[in-house]
This record gives sequence, C-alpha cells and structure tokens, in this order.
Amino acid sequence: MRKLGIALVGAGFMGTRHIHGYAALHTAGIAKAGVVAILDLDRGVAERAADEAEQLLGRRPAVYTELAELLRDPAVEAVDIVTDPRTHHSIAIAAMEADRHVLCEKPLALTIQTARAMLDAAERTGTVLSTGENYRRGGANRLARAVLDAGLLGTVHLMREVRIGGDSRVIISK
Repeated sequence: MRKLGIALVGAGFMGTRHIHGYAALHTAGIAKAGVVAILDLDRGVAERAADEAEQLLGRRPAVYTELAELLRDPAVEAVDIVTDPRTHHSIAIAAMEADRHVLCEKPLALTIQTARAMLDAAERTGTVLSTGENYRRGGANRLARAVLDAGLLGTVHLMREVRIGGDSRVIISK
C-alpha cells in the first residue's frame, strides 16, 4: 500500500512526540502515512528531528526551513502542523492553497475568524482539514466511552474529567 507523504511542520517538543506517534503506527504495521519532510525555522532543530525520524522510521525526511520551499516538494501530500498556535491558520491556509491536506495540532486556531478562514480554505480547495485531539484516544477515555456505551451508569447528564500528569505511550487498536 502506498503511504501518504506527510511533512511535519514544527520540530520542537510536540513535533518530536508526533514522530514517535508515526513510529508507533509504523511498528504496529498500520501506518498509512510516512514522514517525508520536516520543517522548522531553526535548521538545527529540524536536523535533529530528521535524525530521530530516520532512527525510528528507517528513512530520513528532507529538511526545510521555509514553508514555500516545502510546499514545492511533490513528495509532500499533507502537512502535520505542530507550531505555535498563533501560526496555525497561516500555515494551514498556505498548505491547503497548495493542495495539501492538513492535520493541525490543537487548538485549531486562536480566534473564530481564523478558524473560519481555515474551514473556508478547506472547502474552497477540496482538501482535508483536521485537528489532532489526543485525549479521545487515551486508554482511560476509551474505557469511559465503553462504559457509557454499554449503559453501565444509566443516563449520564454530566461528566467531568480531571487529569494530572501525562505519559508518552501511544495506544493503538485496529
């Protein structure tokens, strides 16, 4: 199966976590995308992320420091935006206007106006725009969903989740 070529835009802490997520999918044999490029304004950060991606995924992604150059790369079919939220909308709109699909880390946008501009760009270009919301995939939340779906608690009118700490494990199910 051919894999979708993903460019990671933003290679800091959260970008590295995304590389580990792609590696977990790769290791599980269910990856439908491959990291083909990494962009960061700091070339050293991008190079270190590319080194890590090569070690975990077996292939070194191309390294970029400019969005326009990255979007000219025909191997890049989609972008995974993991930057400061203030830049999400401008990167996503540019990517969609270049006919690339977008996965954007949360929050999607900082204002309703910029979120609507992103949605308009997706509709206008026919590209996919999605938000990377990780809590719904966590083990505790999957268990809570199963308990609710099974009706074990009766009718639930309100649920509040309090979370302290975190972890780097990725739970994968088919």
